[in-house]
Amino acid sequence: MQMADLLLPHLMPGNCNDRICVRVSRFWNFCDPNDEKKLLHSDMVLIDEEGNTIHAQIYPAASQLFKQSVKEGNVYNFYYFRVKNSENYKPVANDHMLYFSKWTKIEEVVDIPPAFPMYAYSIASMEQLQERVDSRALFTDVIGVITAISNVGAIQTKMRQGQSLRRAITIRLPSGDLLDVVLWSERATSFLAEEIHGNGQASPQIVIFVGTLVRSFGGKSLSGGSSCKWYINPEVPEVKRLMASAKTMHKPITWAENVGCSRSKDAAKEKKVSDIINMNPFECKKNEFLVTVTVRKIDGSWWYNACKKCMQTTKRHGDSYRCTNPKCGYIGMPTQRFKLSVLAGDETGDTDFIIFGRQAQRLTKKTADTLIADNPSGFIPDEITRLLEKTFIWSVSFTESTIDSGNVTFQVNAVVGEINDGSATIPATPDGSQASSLMLSGGVGTSIQNTQKSHALTLSSLPATSEPSLASSATPAKQTFPASEPPETPQSVRSNAHDKDKALACTADAPGDSPTQTQGGSARDEDKTLASIAHAAGGSSTKTQKSTTKKRSRPSPNKNIAKKLFIPGQAGDDSGSGNDAADAPDQTNPSKDDA
Repeated sequence: MQMADLLLPHLMPGNCNDRICVRVSRFWNFCDPNDEKKLLHSDMVLIDEEGNTIHAQIYPAASQLFKQSVKEGNVYNFYYFRVKNSENYKPVANDHMLYFSKWTKIEEVVDIPPAFPMYAYSIASMEQLQERVDSRALFTDVIGVITAISNVGAIQTKMRQGQSLRRAITIRLPSGDLLDVVLWSERATSFLAEEIHGNGQASPQIVIFVGTLVRSFGGKSLSGGSSCKWYINPEVPEVKRLMASAKTMHKPITWAENVGCSRSKDAAKEKKVSDIINMNPFECKKNEFLVTVTVRKIDGSWWYNACKKCMQTTKRHGDSYRCTNPKCGYIGMPTQRFKLSVLAGDETGDTDFIIFGRQAQRLTKKTADTLIADNPSGFIPDEITRLLEKTFIWSVSFTESTIDSGNVTFQVNAVVGEINDGSATIPATPDGSQASSLMLSGGVGTSIQNTQKSHALTLSSLPATSEPSLASSATPAKQTFPASEPPETPQSVRSNAHDKDKALACTADAPGDSPTQTQGGSARDEDKTLASIAHAAGGSSTKTQKSTTKKRSRPSPNKNIAKKLFIPGQAGDDSGSGNDAADAPDQTNPSKDDA
């Protein structure tokens, strides 16, 4: 290896002129969930000769160049790029990631050492799968024996306007547990189902799925969007070990014609508030309604400590926290999740709504933990108070606690759009919320409690000068897949200064959710910075605007306008692969909308 070559662990945050020699293990594009022709960013997983991995992202302006010059599986030298701290939706466990631009220099390596690694993956254990349910921090890789494949079917989701294609593949993990992997859109149709099914009649078909998100909807499943790839019977140690045991108990792969793919969700019907509050929740419990409402009041309690396993309320338990759900009982550190209780209505009346998790995040454009860190205890952030008197289109349904308590409350399952001085709307790319409950907390605390007093905020209570500031089980148990939607990723939306009035972008919560994910500022700012890198390397900005690609030998050792609400670029997932589930403290289904 020449002195100019750097191994990936030696990269430090900042501009880098040095050369890295890596294999492009994965390459994918992430497009707008509602417009597949609109590219938001391209991504790669790179691996060096020692097996170190890193995530690289390509600005849209340079995506075409990389698409023409870079092929998945080949080895390249890259110069002139930027190293930054990674955020959510990490496809590999690396605290850094790379940003490539039109100034990045590309050289294809012809003489590749035989031992140069091909695949980049990190197989998750059952314990890790449980910990990652509805998390956006890291994509998940799994290995298993394919037992069943479904046909491709269409389903109505909250993530996209219109129907989405999906396919379910059931695999048996090394632990013996069954798990569904749900592939969405192009990923569903790209899976060579017939060929794999045929080969699976005589011998086990071992698959490694990479780049998935763990979902929860009555059980665990994996959701595979644009970032998802798979390898069938690859020559790697883990596959060889699993194949040895699978051969002794092989059963042909079955064809499941209707595994979850024929279910189509009825579209939400437009209703007035007076219509829905007079409905019988026993008869309409599973129905969703489309309402256009204006926010009148906001309760002072806007977040709670949620169980990482089931998303319900946790309470102090010694030095840790314990889930209040008797069926869960998880003990560990919780995650901070939104729970906004608002009074909203139209000209026919007002009623109470609960907005959980990522739906609230899409409205505030900040993650709950960010707002908690940035504001004093008991303070309602400006990002929340500025929702007052704004008009939104929401898809809602009755909360479970409506029947239990007799108090009518609706859960916001999807934020469809925001009305700006008129009736025209631009469809949003919703992603799920989290479960609901009627019990409202009287103040900002560590858990949702049933208190008699509730501090509500109305527009009149705001200062006149207020300005918004910016494991494995012994018995095989199939984990059912959610009726969720395709994945979204945190980096899916980039907002520039002049786009500010055109769209509301949310930040990715975990993974990804960061949502707007201006991970290093706007592309324009990055271009300026990277131009200086190239100039410092000895070339003018004009000359370096074209990335060079050459082969070389590998060196030896008053219009009515509606603001569009974007999901955190996330993703799945990735581009949110599934309907997201709601967080519910008590009697609601915590995974209802976040699947």
